[in-house]
Amino acid sequence: MQSLRSLSSFSQSRFQLASPNGSFQSMNRQFGSSSMWRKEKSVFVDKQKEGSLKEGKSKENAAKEKEKELKEKAKAKELKEKEKAKELKEKEKALKEKEKEKALKEKEKNKENAAKEKERIQKEKAKELKEKELQKKREEKELSKAKPKRPPTARNFFSKETFPALYKQHNDFAKTSSQVSTMWNALSPQQKKKYEDLAATAKKDYGVAKGEFEKKYSKPKAVNAYSLFVKENHGSSVGNTFQEKSKYLSQQWKSFDESKKKKYVDLAEKANKSINDQD
Repeated sequence: MQSLRSLSSFSQSRFQLASPNGSFQSMNRQFGSSSMWRKEKSVFVDKQKEGSLKEGKSKENAAKEKEKELKEKAKAKELKEKEKAKELKEKEKALKEKEKEKALKEKEKNKENAAKEKERIQKEKAKELKEKELQKKREEKELSKAKPKRPPTARNFFSKETFPALYKQHNDFAKTSSQVSTMWNALSPQQKKKYEDLAATAKKDYGVAKGEFEKKYSKPKAVNAYSLFVKENHGSSVGNTFQEKSKYLSQQWKSFDESKKKKYVDLAEKANKSINDQD
């Protein structure tokens, strides 16, 4: 057996040396067709087939390994992309939640600011109203002080002259007033004239003071275009009575278009502006 292996090895090496191309035809020409050679040839062919088979299986296994590796890589890539997509989705969800929370906080803040602004406006209005009321009271107080008092009558002058001495005697207001009234009624016209003259002078002074007061403190009333038209045209209006003239002017005013009314509208605006400027 050992010699056979050696021969096979020897023959194979002879074949490889003699025939680099591995051609049996070449070997047949060199070594002939002895039985040993046929055996060696058969062994060599079997080994060559076995080697080819192993090589084929090795390539197949390598291809399978490569395919498996590619599948694993593809699977890993797909898994990675899924994880990435999942992570991105979670980030988007977190961002949306954050934006939603931010919008909610902004809404609450705006609501709070609106409530504060409303409260501030209400306080300002209340303060302004209170200031107006105080100003009105101050003006009324000032007006009351400045307003001239009604003039005393002739009897008031008589009472002022006689009441103090009588009150010292009786020390009773009702009794003293009754006695003053009795004394006044008992006076003659000539006796009363002194006090009536005083009352007439006081009344005259009151009239002057009242005129000055009204000139200083009375506020002119706002006017409108129609009242200015009536004031200007009432004297020349058609009709015998005040009512007839007013009715005619009213009908005439209604028949006017805006261009004819404009003159009186402008005059009314100017007059009212002057009144407001005085305030």
